[in-house]
Formats: sequence, C-alpha cells, structure tokens
Amino acid sequence: MSALVSLCDEVVATNPAAGLPDIIGEIARREEAQDAPSVDGVTLASLHAAKGMEWQAVFLIGLNEGVLPHSAAQTDAEVTEERRLFYVGVTRASR
Repeated sequence: MSALVSLCDEVVATNPAAGLPDIIGEIARREEAQDAPSVDGVTLASLHAAKGMEWQAVFLIGLNEGVLPHSAAQTDAEVTEERRLFYVGVTRASR
C-alpha cells in the first residue's frame, strides 16, 4: 500500500494538477517498462508479468492441479506454454 502512496506522491510532485488518470497512466507505463517497485515490500506478479524480472526470493503459491497447468490448457502446445511459464517463475529468484 505504501508503494502506491509513494507513486501518487511522485506523480503529484511532478504535476500538482495530476488526477487519477495520470496515476493510472504512470502505473501502466511502469508495467509496460517492467519497472520493479523501488520500495521494500512484497511484489505480487503473475507468471506472465515475471518474465525478465528478478527478485532475491520468489514464492510460487497456488500450484494446484487445474491452476498450473491451467485447466483451460487443452492442447500439447498450451500445456507446453504452461510449463514454460512455470520455468519462468522458478528461475526468477537471484538466490
């Protein structure tokens, strides 16, 4: 929560007339650039969003049958993609 407040403070410091659309735009810009938050805390990310990112420690939660691989993955190609995403998640920790 404090990361969101800090982001709002940054946006308003740059542009005192900034509103919600400006804040959402900055969040979208950072997400597109894959900027990791710069404050201490926990980052929640999907396996899709984790590609190219790295953290000191990574916890993969909810690894239940039907969640990974996703129950919608029916073809061999879709299941292979789910395996690739799992590999992405497992390899995001620097230690």
